[in-house]
Amino acid sequence: MTLEARTAEAPKKAGLGPIFLTVFVDVLALTLVLPLLPYYATTFGASELQIGALLATFSICQLISSPLLGRLSDRFGRKPVLLVSQAGTMVGLLLLGGATSLWWLFAGRILDGFTAGNLTIAQAAITDATEPKNRTKAYAFFGIAFGVGFLIGPAFSGWLAKNHGFQAPPFCAAGLSFSSILLTAWLFPSRAPAPAAARISFFSSVRRVLAQPAARRSVLEMFAYVLSFSMLTGGL
Repeated sequence: MTLEARTAEAPKKAGLGPIFLTVFVDVLALTLVLPLLPYYATTFGASELQIGALLATFSICQLISSPLLGRLSDRFGRKPVLLVSQAGTMVGLLLLGGATSLWWLFAGRILDGFTAGNLTIAQAAITDATEPKNRTKAYAFFGIAFGVGFLIGPAFSGWLAKNHGFQAPPFCAAGLSFSSILLTAWLFPSRAPAPAAARISFFSSVRRVLAQPAARRSVLEMFAYVLSFSMLTGGL
């Protein structure tokens, strides 16, 4: 590799560390709250149907907002949109921690869902920061950060809830989310938005992806995986 190529590659590698750290903190905050919700909702008299709706509310709102957040991150850059997304998550967690009724829990999950671009924008930032030949390795480390968060978060959430009440895990997660905002503001790499000519509409993007057999299979595989994972965690 020439000196010029090594020099160009250095900032890309340097930019991955803050991204992975941000992902880990965000996942840890998520997993502090996720296993707690059914028990927390029960204290407000929630039925089984309402508990299922509470778990699904976040994903419904995320389904609506994710394409918009992705487009905004293309237009204005990853970092500012990620900061707004993390701020929404923190406020949603504060609503959960301070909830006085079941509807406050729903309000917190709705706000968190509508601003839930943390992980998807981080994935886009990994794509920005890596060459195609190194991208698979980079996403593997993303998966490691995700897995470690899921390993630590639920256990710590159970300990907090047992010793300090159901409000403690959401407030702790809000603190982690605030630290994630600081990490993003100080360490997350800033890059110029994509040129306007390079942007295409959301529906054009979907058609282009689904028109490719390999990409279509990957999307279906991911859908099946997330569906089974959601059924397992919801059932547990």
